[in-house]
Parts: sequence; structure tokens; C-alpha cells
Amino acid sequence: MNTIVDRISTFIEETVISRINGIDSETLNNLIMAIVAAFVVIMVAKKLMQLSIRILLIVLIAVFVIFAGPRINVFIANKLDSYGIHGILQQKLSEIIDGDIETKVIYDYKVETGIDLGEEDRELIEQLKAEAFQVNPNMNDELNLIANAGFPAIVTKTILINISDPGTPSIQATSFADYTATFLILRMTTLLSYLIAFSVAAELFKEDAKRRY
Repeated sequence: MNTIVDRISTFIEETVISRINGIDSETLNNLIMAIVAAFVVIMVAKKLMQLSIRILLIVLIAVFVIFAGPRINVFIANKLDSYGIHGILQQKLSEIIDGDIETKVIYDYKVETGIDLGEEDRELIEQLKAEAFQVNPNMNDELNLIANAGFPAIVTKTILINISDPGTPSIQATSFADYTATFLILRMTTLLSYLIAFSVAAELFKEDAKRRY
């Protein structure tokens, strides 16, 4: 065993080390620098290839989500309508929101007048609700919700005056509670649609990348 080791050591000394000893120091330094530089170039190239693949995947996923998201949203909305779920959701949300609005206007009325409103004052309560929460036809859905969110007047005014194009509402509703409920359902289905599209795209392109690379 020792003989084999000795032979290997002798071979290394006679070949590699002897040859290195025969090279002048400047050439040896240049050789080492060239090896290091080649190693660095290879590592950088490898990282750039991995990065380019990731960037490509991100672009493909983004394009897929932008393309498929709205179509999935339409599909979900149609299914909710066909099974009657949309109507049930809207009714329940509208009832909850309407209850919160009613509680607020009754409280505000008591603070201003000292009078407690009861069920016998239903007509006045409905009038107060309609006056306190209105949909402005000269503002889009988001701005209408901001305007009725109960922020301090200075905050709401600052937000509204900095909007160059306030737009118009896209939702038609008989009350602010119905308006808000419809808005929430639309945004929830939109968010769900894009999450589904992103999940599908990520899985599809991940598997495709594995097969290609």
C-alpha cells in the first residue's frame, strides 16, 4: 500500500510539480489568473442564464394572467348567477351594510338632537340614510366609496381634488348598501380570478421550464 502511495507521489513530483517549477513566476501568475477568470466567466454566464429563464417565466406568467384573468372572472360571475349565489351574496352583504349605515345615522341623529329614533320613525331613518350616503354620478366607484367612507372632511377633500379624471359610476343600484355590496362582490371575484390565473400559469410554466431546461 505504501509503495503505491509512494509511486503516486513520485509521479506527481516528476510531472506536475516539476513542470510548474520550470515555469517562470510571471507566466505562472498569468496562468492562475486565466483559470480564475475562466471560472468567474463560467459562473456569471450560468447565473445570467438562470436569471434570463426566470425573467422569461415572469413575463409569460404576467401575460397569461392579464389575458386569462378577465375571462376567468366572467366565467365565475356567470356561474354565480346561474346557481343564484350572486343574488344571495348581494342580499346578505347589502343587509349587513344597510344595518351598519342605519346604526350610524341613528347615532349621529341622537348626538345632534338628543332624540332616539325607533322603528316608528322608519320613514325618517330611511331619509337620513339616503341623505348621508349617496352615489355621486360624477365620480367612479372607488371615489364614491372614499367619499362615503367617513374619513375626516379634509382628508376626503384632499383625495378628491387631486384626481384629474373622477370618471363615472359603473354600478347601478337602488341604495348605497346595494351599491357597496355589488362593488365588493365584483372586486372579490376579480381578485379570485387573477389568483386562479396566476396559480395556473405558475404551475404550467414551471413544468414547462423543467422539461426544457
